[in-house]
Amino acid sequence: MNKITDGNKFLLKTECTFLVDNFIGKLKRDFPDYIISYCEDTDKFIELITEINLFNDAKKIVVLKDLDPDLMDVVSSVINQPTDDILIIIQKQTVPRTKAYTVIKGACRLVELKELDESQCAVWVRQWLNELKLIFSEDLPSHIVSRVGTDISKLHSELKKVAAYYTGSSDRVLTQLNCDEFFSESTEIRYFVVVENFFRKRIKEVFEEVKRIDDYSFVKLLYMLIGQTEKLYKIAIFKEQGMSAEDIGNLLGVPKFIISTKMFPCLSFYNKIKLMALLDLFNKLDAELRFTKHPKKLVIESYLLKAMKT
Repeated sequence: MNKITDGNKFLLKTECTFLVDNFIGKLKRDFPDYIISYCEDTDKFIELITEINLFNDAKKIVVLKDLDPDLMDVVSSVINQPTDDILIIIQKQTVPRTKAYTVIKGACRLVELKELDESQCAVWVRQWLNELKLIFSEDLPSHIVSRVGTDISKLHSELKKVAAYYTGSSDRVLTQLNCDEFFSESTEIRYFVVVENFFRKRIKEVFEEVKRIDDYSFVKLLYMLIGQTEKLYKIAIFKEQGMSAEDIGNLLGVPKFIISTKMFPCLSFYNKIKLMALLDLFNKLDAELRFTKHPKKLVIESYLLKAMKT
């Protein structure tokens, strides 16, 4: 039917408002004549997709902003009827896998809009800064993400500060110092800083940051370390096969500059064999953090020290 899909009914699984707006924006660009109608409740959604207006043939993009688990029977009863409109149902929460849900899912194309990682967020930040016609260093988008975090909606909102500051200004240079003034440091920076310093074997810096992390957050830090290790292992294999940073980036969905400036240098500290050893060590740490009777901070510090001496 269009550039995005062969169907005109979508079930979007996400809690992120920004990703929903971005998806709908792409549809609107493909179908500029369609009118967007947002429905706060199921009754309005049903009304719009079943109404017959002999005097108005305008086509619509009808959006149900949240699928109500208690009203799925109502939605399923009409979802299969023919329509020239584009229907979008947003599923923000886990719903029972009932017959009604099966009908809805079968009638729609399921699109899971997953949360973005650090490198994907940096791509968006780079695009927004370019749209503002600002001059900035190659690594500045990643620095902004490290301060604000990977909540893309919050990033978009925070960058409005930058847009407001530079409106009407002849100075178009955005520096790291400017960013540190614009954006208060997110607690999430601690995870990013630990991960980056870990893979550069900056022992002192790693332990300084770990001291700032509470016991309830160690599992999240561990999963970030595991995810980065798995990604680096793939990159090590691809690089060994002679692939360029650009080709690896395209394959993994990571910008070329991240591969060349962030990932490749880490491989000088951890080769493919050492990365496999790290994964084994981290899996053991995962089990110990869940069941240990010792202070978790001491446990993770001992494992990190052993890992950085690998």
